[in-house]
Amino acid sequence: MAQVVDLHDDRDGAEETTADKRVNGGWKNFQLCDLDLDLGPRRRRLRINVSGQYFETTLLVLERHPDTLLGDRRKRSQFFDRAKNEFFFDRHRPSFEAIFLYYQYGGRLRRPPHVPDDVFLDELLFYQLESDVVDEYKRSEGYTSEVIHMPSNVKVIHIPSNVK
Repeated sequence: MAQVVDLHDDRDGAEETTADKRVNGGWKNFQLCDLDLDLGPRRRRLRINVSGQYFETTLLVLERHPDTLLGDRRKRSQFFDRAKNEFFFDRHRPSFEAIFLYYQYGGRLRRPPHVPDDVFLDELLFYQLESDVVDEYKRSEGYTSEVIHMPSNVKVIHIPSNVK
């Protein structure tokens, strides 16, 4: 049996589109993210709101990075807003654009030129990107990974301040 889907916008000027879907002889109202469940759970579309900017991807894309904040279902679930059917992050938008591209296409992570490196690094750590990716970013930005050891046999001489 073919499914009939009638797309409509139930509010004037609304960003969110809903659909009526024929189910067992009746009509049921779904948000578009719910409709994507028909494609299979891994192809389900997810909406991510980063401080008011929306990004959309599939679960399959995020699961390519299972140890990250967005790739792990348990980790990302705390940021899900059921009322809006989206994940909400009050984070730095320009940084997330680059992080989102990394999730989508993989490859090398590139910091946008207008984003300070310390801000970008904080975002990488927040989203818990893979340690090898973060290490490569640090190397590309000139961070040093060598540990500087202070000598342990240093003698400290105290010179009184009232000595002329």
